Amino acid sequence: METTNIELRSDFTDEWLYAHQKPYRIEWGAFLFVTEGEVNLTVNLFEYHLKANDVVIILPGSIIYHRNKTTVFEVQLIAVKPQFIRDLQFIQAIVPYLETVKENPVVSLNDEEAAFFFDYFPLLKRAMSNNSNSSRMVESMLMAVLYGMAEVYHKNRNLSISPKVRRSNEIYRFLRQNIIKNYKQERKIGFYAEQTCVTAKHLTTAVKEASGRSVADLIASMVIADAKSQLKYSDKTIAQIADSLNFPDASFFGKYFKKHTGNSPKEYREGK
Repeated sequence: METTNIELRSDFTDEWLYAHQKPYRIEWGAFLFVTEGEVNLTVNLFEYHLKANDVVIILPGSIIYHRNKTTVFEVQLIAVKPQFIRDLQFIQAIVPYLETVKENPVVSLNDEEAAFFFDYFPLLKRAMSNNSNSSRMVESMLMAVLYGMAEVYHKNRNLSISPKVRRSNEIYRFLRQNIIKNYKQERKIGFYAEQTCVTAKHLTTAVKEASGRSVADLIASMVIADAKSQLKYSDKTIAQIADSLNFPDASFFGKYFKKHTGNSPKEYREGK
């Protein structure tokens, strides 16, 4: 195991935080621990209000951005490459709670739980700075963190999806998962209604009741977040981005993007 598969950060500068006010696709898995301050963090389609002692699990490939950060804001981060997670069989500790993690990526810790996790950061930094035979030590510490998170989710089993939950919320959850899986290929409400085994009218009503948003808005939000991420953080041409999102051509993509943002893709990329 190479420690280059892992990144620890606590020195989040204003410049770094400003950059992540724009949608950004995170390729690594990440654990964020808020130590001070507050911020609104959007993970894929959904916004969460974070405060001190909150922990966030972000799965690889998620699109994130933040807003409304308080003046004083501190966060500790452990980021792990996807291949390292697979090689270590890292995810097995939390497999029983994986669906719950997807639905509830943010958990509030009590002071005792927070101290447990925060105490690992200086230990991990010391282990990673030791160039000789530190791999097993780092691996053990990371596994302890992950098993600790599994225990937190076990104690908060009420976060899990209840069989008694209202049907509209069940439909909304299922739609969220389907949009994340299919937004690059499918943007028609009829497709998602069929996947959910309800009529388009029923889907629209249920989602509006559960979230206050329309199905079309949820789909467009995911498409636009991905497009913004690629425009800001990749060297792809606008035509290549349009193709990656399954638009017929760059012109069609440009009209769609401007309709939902007020700017053309080129204007957004250039920061106009």
